[in-house]
Amino acid sequence: MTKSIPEGWRSVTPRIVVPDVEKLIDFLKYTFGETGEFREAMPSEIRIGDSVVRVSGTELRDSMPVFLYV
Repeated sequence: MTKSIPEGWRSVTPRIVVPDVEKLIDFLKYTFGETGEFREAMPSEIRIGDSVVRVSGTELRDSMPVFLYV
């Protein structure tokens, strides 16, 4: 049977769409002291605690406001 949630992920995974992915990844790493890397041609992923946050650029869709409550 196929798992609907990838290994190490939670039931809901936020995906943030922003104009400057690399800048947001750097900010999240600095703010939360967590791990993750900017990836050029695909969504970047960063771990905050036990959650994965995906970050994408605005090439295919518009950015939108988002709030992360930790």
